[in-house]
Amino acid sequence: MSRCLKDLILRDLDLLRKMNKITVSWSINTLDEGFKNDMDKSVNIARRITATKKVYQAGIWTVCFVSPIFPA
Repeated sequence: MSRCLKDLILRDLDLLRKMNKITVSWSINTLDEGFKNDMDKSVNIARRITATKKVYQAGIWTVCFVSPIFPA
């Protein structure tokens, strides 16, 4: 299992597809970009969600942690 805050994992999709029983998880705790920027300096939320979709569409088991939840 790999936990991601950035979308850099997309560059390794070809390698990940070859692996057996892999899970990629993401952490999203708010949809408010300003609030997120105060908490961490990772890529914006839209890029995380897009990357999650691409990993899932590549046939890789994908999990999204939505915790703790901060209001948007």
